[in-house]
Amino acid sequence: MDAREAIEDIKNNIQPVVGGISLDMAIKALEKQIPKEPIKHYKVHGNTYAECPNCNHTGLRQSTHDHCWWCGQRLDWIGYLRTEDLAKEGEC
Repeated sequence: MDAREAIEDIKNNIQPVVGGISLDMAIKALEKQIPKEPIKHYKVHGNTYAECPNCNHTGLRQSTHDHCWWCGQRLDWIGYLRTEDLAKEGEC
């Protein structure tokens, strides 16, 4: 079972019966494990930085951050870099 399946299981099978804030917290924690693409990139001294899609914290680098060090959101740099490459192709 992956994080997405666990979230659906909690929402559909457990939460309606049990309810509670702890299950909401568990769902939020699981959602942060599902990688999201960084947003709003910018360059400083030749390094590319990006913004967290969850908390909008800035200063994330692909070479050093596999998750946001502020909120814990897992980052999908592969999809992000693929989008960047497509954007560059459009500039040519």
